[in-house]
Amino acid sequence: MTGPSQVLWLIRSGEGGREVDACVANGFATVEYPTVGDVRQRTPAQVLEEVRQARDRTDFDILAQRLLDFALEVQDGDPVITSDGGRRQLVFGRVVGPYEWQNDSPVPGMRHLRPVEWLGRADWDELDDDARTTLVKYPRTILRITEPALVELAERALAGEMLPLATTARSPRRRPAAARAARAPASNERLCTSCQLLKIRSQFAGDAVVCRDCAGD
Repeated sequence: MTGPSQVLWLIRSGEGGREVDACVANGFATVEYPTVGDVRQRTPAQVLEEVRQARDRTDFDILAQRLLDFALEVQDGDPVITSDGGRRQLVFGRVVGPYEWQNDSPVPGMRHLRPVEWLGRADWDELDDDARTTLVKYPRTILRITEPALVELAERALAGEMLPLATTARSPRRRPAAARAARAPASNERLCTSCQLLKIRSQFAGDAVVCRDCAGD
């Protein structure tokens, strides 16, 4: 069970959870940060300087702090969530080891790693509105979670009360009509067909259906 000393973390496995299967198969939570080397061998100032090499971003201080949180603030035993956009599911687990940096990572392109025991899955469509807002509208790579519904789901995962990890098909799940209507985007939002996240329209180029992050703009 999660307790006062534990923090629930959302750690995305690449855009739209594209590497979630590799993370689950190899027992890791991962973040990308391709311009940054081993955090254990760098000061916070050096991490920030290497983050600045990512020319397609501007929020360097925030990005550097998120990576430092991943490496230094996430603790053994902390429950974690990663999102599986293709299946419209969350995958829950427990951190079981310290930060690692592997040049030949088992998760392609994702060299910053935390060992995780993955425990089970839950469907996005089972979430209440506040939990969906946390999941869908805050596409941060690393995020501390306090939303009660997500914390409760993490407790259920730690207690072994989740769907099994094995999933045979990686394709979008068809939602009931009532659920689709309840989740319709607002007038200033659009659903990215790649990461399956609701984003404001300024994050899309013209009439594009893939957001700028996924398109690499």
